[in-house]
Amino acid sequence: MEQGQTYILIHSGSKGFGHQVCQDILNSFIKQGYAEGLPDGQLVAAPIKSKAGQQYFAAMSVAANFAFNNRQQILHGVRQGFQEVCHINPEDIHLIYDVCHNIAKFETYVIDGVERKLSVHRKGATRAFGPGAN
Repeated sequence: MEQGQTYILIHSGSKGFGHQVCQDILNSFIKQGYAEGLPDGQLVAAPIKSKAGQQYFAAMSVAANFAFNNRQQILHGVRQGFQEVCHINPEDIHLIYDVCHNIAKFETYVIDGVERKLSVHRKGATRAFGPGAN
């Protein structure tokens, strides 16, 4: 950060829509038996290639796209506000970083000595690995 610079944080997602998608899918997974034998009822593990897994991935993708669009709409409003009040050209206000904090990502882990590619959903969190991590 340099003197004279202003940073704006937009913290928004899909609002209640994403929560509803998550809850509906979680309930569906539990009814289908994907939570059986797990230490927490919300730690479901449906195979991503199953019909249920594909429905989850599609619904989560819709919510993620909604959240991204929501942040872009807010950024557009911020740019307009800075143009009207501070006379700063909207093109001079740059997006530095955009990240979802409630989305599944495919990650590789070693489990029981075998490298496996998993879909990991961090509810309300992002990966926090250090430099050089995959």
